[in-house]
Amino acid sequence: MAGSAFVGRERELSRLRGALGGETRLLLVVGDVGVGKTRFVAEGLGCAAAGRMLGVSGACLPLAEKLPLLPVADAVNELGRLNDGRLLETALGTVPRYVRAEIGRLVPQLRAAGDRVGVRGEGWQRERLFAGVAELLEAVARRRAVGLVIEDVHWADSATLDCLTYLSRAARGNALTVVVTCRSDEVRLDPWVSDWLAHVRGS
Repeated sequence: MAGSAFVGRERELSRLRGALGGETRLLLVVGDVGVGKTRFVAEGLGCAAAGRMLGVSGACLPLAEKLPLLPVADAVNELGRLNDGRLLETALGTVPRYVRAEIGRLVPQLRAAGDRVGVRGEGWQRERLFAGVAELLEAVARRRAVGLVIEDVHWADSATLDCLTYLSRAARGNALTVVVTCRSDEVRLDPWVSDWLAHVRGS
């Protein structure tokens, strides 16, 4: 509702704001379905935006066949729509040349003319793609801190989870924070999601 105020959860919101402005690299927001996780994260990012943090987001979907890195691609697409694409183009102009080709694999509409695209699978070179995404986000973060929000990670594919782990480990300084939302009720989890959540909670 337009103009509505965020009521309650002041303690949790204070912790979220502190994490977004501190040294936290990966933040897990857990709650039952319908409890307001998306609104809660948006409120925290809105406060952080006043301190010059830029939020971009993507969501996992309950697909019968998972699309690798769908929420990461959504977040890059959202980044490309900001400031009429100038923010993204400026960042791409400051990173190594391979980054644009790797981002083009993830988001085809951002592919430059003449870029060669490998076939997904062994030739997809996952580590190179993850490095490209990290380079891009860090280039943006040199101008303005970035909060990367991935919604509904309980439906994530394994490549997305690997990418989030990579980004949280590769981040330099305090400029990039990965924020992940997840249901805590009895949603059925794939084994790779259960293992990833256990690792994140343990660390």
